[in-house]
Amino acid sequence: MESKAKWQEQKKLFNEEIGQNLKKYLSEAGITQGELSQKIQVTQPTITYWTTGKNVIDLFNTYNICKTLNISFEDLLGSYFISKEDKNNKLKLEDEEIEKLKRLVKNIN
Repeated sequence: MESKAKWQEQKKLFNEEIGQNLKKYLSEAGITQGELSQKIQVTQPTITYWTTGKNVIDLFNTYNICKTLNISFEDLLGSYFISKEDKNNKLKLEDEEIEKLKRLVKNIN
């Protein structure tokens, strides 16, 4: 079993990578954080927390972001959207979580 500190560090890295990906795709789409916040109906500080990795994006808003930016779930989640196998010390997803993500991705595409 992984230590709590190791899991927290993995979670921090996961949030930071998603934040960097969100910044990248916002820039590519020419959409500001404020515009995205209006489109998906969250506050701009919420977007800022996501882009800085201070908070994780919930599944509903992940779906809305992907739809708004015309990107895939995999694009936003980056290298952490792999498999349930923890080959590269990535955040491990349980089977049920993977299936939920796959269903959302299928709905986006």
